[in-house]
Amino acid sequence: MKPTPGFLFYTICLCIVSFSFGSTIKAQKPDFANVEYAKVNGKSLKLDIYLPKSSKGKIPLVVWIHGGGWKYGNKSSAFTAAALLLSKGYAVAGINYRLSQDSVFPAQLNDCKAAIRFLRANAHRYNFDPEKIGVWGSSAGGHLASLLGTTGGIMTSVSGNIMMNMEGNVGSFFEVSSRVQAVCDFYGPTDFLRMDGYHLSPRSNESLLVGGALKKNPDRCMLANPVRYVSPDDPPFFIAHGTKDPVVPFNQSELLNKALRQAFSGNRKEVVFYPVKDAIHGGNAFNSDALLKRVLAFFERNLKSPSFETEQTEKVLDRFYLHQNYPNPFNPFTVINYSLSSPGFVNLQVFDCRGREVASLVNRFEMPGSYSISFNPSKSVKSGIYYYRLSDGKNIMTRKMLLLK
Repeated sequence: MKPTPGFLFYTICLCIVSFSFGSTIKAQKPDFANVEYAKVNGKSLKLDIYLPKSSKGKIPLVVWIHGGGWKYGNKSSAFTAAALLLSKGYAVAGINYRLSQDSVFPAQLNDCKAAIRFLRANAHRYNFDPEKIGVWGSSAGGHLASLLGTTGGIMTSVSGNIMMNMEGNVGSFFEVSSRVQAVCDFYGPTDFLRMDGYHLSPRSNESLLVGGALKKNPDRCMLANPVRYVSPDDPPFFIAHGTKDPVVPFNQSELLNKALRQAFSGNRKEVVFYPVKDAIHGGNAFNSDALLKRVLAFFERNLKSPSFETEQTEKVLDRFYLHQNYPNPFNPFTVINYSLSSPGFVNLQVFDCRGREVASLVNRFEMPGSYSISFNPSKSVKSGIYYYRLSDGKNIMTRKMLLLK
C-alpha cells in the first residue's frame, strides 16, 4: 500500500522534529560514557552519566529518556538536559533502550526500569542521592517517563487475556526500587486508542510498539497507557505539550493531566500542565527560557530537599492573601501578599479551572519576611475562576479568585 501524505509527514516529524529540543545547545561530553547497565540476548544496554563540576552532599539525578517514536534515537540527546541541569547541581544520565524493531512493549519500559535500578544501586559510586531520582523525556521518551512514574511498584498487569511483566527481568539489582521521585513529560502519547488517522496504520510507530494494528490489539494498547496506572502514590508530574501538535494529539496530555489531578486531589501532590500555545511536535517553542525555567523550578521543588539549600523549619509559608480592585469588575489587577516564617524556595503559580498553568509569578529562594506581588493578566487570559497556588516544596496554600475582564 502506498504511504499517505499524512503518514509520511508523521514519520518525518518523528525522525526529525522530536530531536529538535535543545538543538541549539552546544554538545557536552559525558563524564562516564557507555556504561553497561544490562545485557539482553547478548545485546549490551548502555547509559551515559554527566556530573556537575562541583556539588555539596549527595547529588539529585535526572534521567533523560530520548524520543523517536520508540523506533529511532539514542542516549546522546541527553546533553540537552545536561546543559540545563549540570550548572544547577544535578547529575544527568542518558539511557538507551531496545527499539520497537527489536522488541515490542513492555521491553522499552523494562529497560528503563533496569536503568533506574542500576543507577540507584550504584549511587554511591557517582555520589547520587538514591532517594532523589527524576525522569525527563520527550515524545516516546515522555511516554516512557510517564510510565515510570505511574507504574512504580507494579510488577505485572493484565488486560483481557494479555498479562505483561511491567518490572521485567532485565539486568539485576531487583532488590532495589525502580520508582522515581519526579516526572517531566514533554508531549508524550498516552492512550493509543484515542488516536486516529495515520496512527491506526499497522505500520505506525504505536502499532509497531504494541506488535500490531491498534484496533486489533486493544488490550496491549491499554497496558501501554500511563493513565491506566495513575494512583495517589505516583510522583509529581510536569507535562508540556504543543496545542497544535500534528503528531501526538494535544488531548493525550490532557487525559494524563486530568487523571493525575483526580488521583492527587487528596494529597496535594504537584501536577503542572503547561500547554505551549500554537506549538507543534517539538521545536524551538520547547527551548524557551520561560518553559525551561519552569522545568528547572519543578525539579528544584521535588528533587532538592530543603536542607540542600539551607536548614529550614518544618513550615515556611505563614500567610497568603489576595486583593482585587473591586468594586470595579473590569480591572483584573490582582495583588498577592504572602509572608514567610523561614527561608525557603517559593513558587507562586496561577492555574485555570482545568488545571493549566496561566502564569508563574515567583520561582526563587526567599528570606523570611512579607512580600507583595502584582498580577495583571495578559489579553489571552479570559474571565473565569482561577487558582493562585503558593508552595515551598512541602506546604501548599491555594486561593480561588473570580477574574472579570
